[in-house]
Amino acid sequence: MLQTGVKLWSYPVGDVVSSSPAVADGIVYVGLSDGNLVALNGLTGEEVWTYHSNGGVGSPVVKDGVVFASSSSYVSELALTGNVYALNASNGKMLWDYNPETFVSFPTVVGETLYVGVGSNVTALSSINGSQLWSSSITKQFGLTPAVLRPTAFLNDVLFVGSSDGSVYALNTNNGEKVWNQSLGNQSETSPGAVNGVTSPAAANGVVYTASEDGNLYALNAASGEILWNYTISDHDHAVQSSPVVANGVVYIGSGAHNVYAFGNQAATNASSITLPVVIGAVLIIITVIIIVVIVLRALKPKSSNRDTPEKDRI
Repeated sequence: MLQTGVKLWSYPVGDVVSSSPAVADGIVYVGLSDGNLVALNGLTGEEVWTYHSNGGVGSPVVKDGVVFASSSSYVSELALTGNVYALNASNGKMLWDYNPETFVSFPTVVGETLYVGVGSNVTALSSINGSQLWSSSITKQFGLTPAVLRPTAFLNDVLFVGSSDGSVYALNTNNGEKVWNQSLGNQSETSPGAVNGVTSPAAANGVVYTASEDGNLYALNAASGEILWNYTISDHDHAVQSSPVVANGVVYIGSGAHNVYAFGNQAATNASSITLPVVIGAVLIIITVIIIVVIVLRALKPKSSNRDTPEKDRI
C-alpha cells in the first residue's frame, strides 16, 4: 500500500522489466523484453490481456482509451527493426501499426499527435490512424549517426529531443524544423539501442532539464538552448541513466553514483524572495491601521464628570 509499503500483488515475468508502467482506469500496462505488452488489473494483478510483438516493448503511453507502444528487435548483428502500434486499452485489439524497419524509441503523445524517434529521425504520427505527418532528420555531428533513444518533452509547440550524440534538439511540432541544438560534451560513437548520450529531457517554466553521460545535470534555456547551469552528479564510471522530473518548482534526478538529488528551480526561488517582503509589508500595514483605530476610539470616548458621580460619593 502507498501509506505502508505493504505488497499488494506481484506478476511474475520471464525476464528483466526495464520499461516504466502506465496506469489508466484501474489497469496497469507494462512492456516486457520478451515482446509482450500486458494489461493487469490494478487491484489484483490479474492479467486482463496480452499483446505479443517482435522485440522488447518499451514504456507504453495510455491516452483516451488507447495504448501506444513501440518495440525493437535485431534482424542481424548490425541491423534493428521496430514497430510503433496503438491498441484498444480495454481488450488489446490492434488499431494501427507503423513499421519503419529500424530502431524506434519510446513514444510521446500530445493531443492527436504521437512523436517517436525512428533511427536518426524524429517522426510525428497521427495518434488516430498512425499516418506519418512529418519526419525530421537529426543533423549528424562529428561524423556520428545519432539515434533518438528516449521519450521527448513538449513545451509551447516545441519538441525537445535527447540524442545519442550527446545533444539536445528543439524541433517545431508543426513541421519538424529544427529550432536549435545544444551539444552537452559527450561525443562518442554508439550502436543503436545502447544507453548513451543524454537522458529524456523534462521541460517546465521555460527551462529544459536533461542529464548527460559526462555526469552532469544541465538546465537549458527552452527558447535558445543556451546552457543556464550544470551540476555534476556522477562520474564517467557511473553513467547517469535517470531522467529528470520537475514538480512544484523542484528538479529531481537519480545519479549513477548512488544518490538522488533535488534542485531548486530559480523561478520558484525568485518568486519566494519577492513574496516574503510583500507579505511582511502587508502585515505591518494591518498592524499600523489597528493601532491608529484604537487611538482614535480612545480619543473619542466621553470622559466622566462630577455630574455623573453618585451623591454619596461627592465630598
